[in-house]
Amino acid sequence: MTENLTVEQLYEQARFNSYAEYLAEAVSCFNSEAYRACIIMTSNAVFHSLRDYIQDLADRGFRDAGIVIAEMNQAIKAGKAFEGVLENSLKNLAAFLPDDQLALREIRDKRNTSAHPNGYTGNRDDAYSVLKKAVNHFLSTRPDLPKLAMAKLLEDLESQTFFSSDLADDASRTVADAMTTIHPSSYNWLVNELQARVSADPEENDSNAVIFLCGLVRLEMPALNERIHNVFFKKRKGFDPTEDAVLVELVASYSQFLSMTVGEDRHRLDAMFKRFCEKFDNLPDADLLRSPQWLMNALEKQFSLSDAAMAYPVTVATILGKFALHTDFHYLAATDLKEMYITALIRSLQPQSSGAENVLAALLKEHEKFFSRYLSQADLKRIFEALDQAKRAGSQEDSFPELRHLRPAREMVHIPSEAVS
Repeated sequence: MTENLTVEQLYEQARFNSYAEYLAEAVSCFNSEAYRACIIMTSNAVFHSLRDYIQDLADRGFRDAGIVIAEMNQAIKAGKAFEGVLENSLKNLAAFLPDDQLALREIRDKRNTSAHPNGYTGNRDDAYSVLKKAVNHFLSTRPDLPKLAMAKLLEDLESQTFFSSDLADDASRTVADAMTTIHPSSYNWLVNELQARVSADPEENDSNAVIFLCGLVRLEMPALNERIHNVFFKKRKGFDPTEDAVLVELVASYSQFLSMTVGEDRHRLDAMFKRFCEKFDNLPDADLLRSPQWLMNALEKQFSLSDAAMAYPVTVATILGKFALHTDFHYLAATDLKEMYITALIRSLQPQSSGAENVLAALLKEHEKFFSRYLSQADLKRIFEALDQAKRAGSQEDSFPELRHLRPAREMVHIPSEAVS
């Protein structure tokens, strides 16, 4: 057998454990070739150390740890050994990482065999294996208990003081710190729990569950974001309207969700974004992630704009159709969406759109250098013809003389003379 470390070296790694004296006795037994005794003393150190650790977690408010302690105490009161109860309770809670669970099972199995030998005399290999696993998994450091850590995180998340600041960067740091205690084996459970909380409280836009979820997304952890995508963006029965705003904030925080969503899921997401944008009569502050501006920004970040119009056609058409006159979108005149943008501008100038022509006139005047640079004479012709038609439908006043310097030549535009003073 090849031993990486001597038993004395293994002891040195765990000598600060509360039950190091048990391990010292186990080393003495090993060197005396009392291998069964070595196994029993080592396992005693492991299970007593684990019991104290679980008790400490219970004292600190870990709810599931308290359940394990209660079950152990009940077994002791009934005159039974607590070791089997401890192992089974942790297994049922999925508290241990798989490697730790296997190590604990091997230690307990060899302990039981050594305590009730039926001819088993113990051997050096078994004793060394138990010593090594005990030190590496349980005695030199405290073991990872991801399920218990997760339960504690979710309990803390219910506190109104979990996030000390409303700022996204501060919230992201809080989430990053919290995730240092969470093992990847618990990601699925975490995301499912967050989804349940988001669905149960959809109207509270700044709930801790939503803030934590968006903070997770911004960490850009591929395995975690894959799970978030599967839970929130792939739904056979379509998207829950109560989660619309949350999904918009998720794609604003991590635009890759847009390209990760394909096929029928993308069609449903496109329809959901349309429904979301239609709720707005006026655009909110541009700093608000749950807004058409940020949704368009995410599309532009993930695709070229022309590709975005093909990938999410209903969403892009809805944003342009409702908000082409807004200054937040005038930059589209300098992009691949210029033709769609101009068409949307002209459609905004319907007679029934009260004041739309004045809004467009103000937009052209305020950004005249931008538009004169990126719009051709033909583009300007179409816009001014629509302006004049809209104005004639309302009154016979001069059609924006202050913009006359932007107008193409009369012979090119063919504006009726009565429409221009």
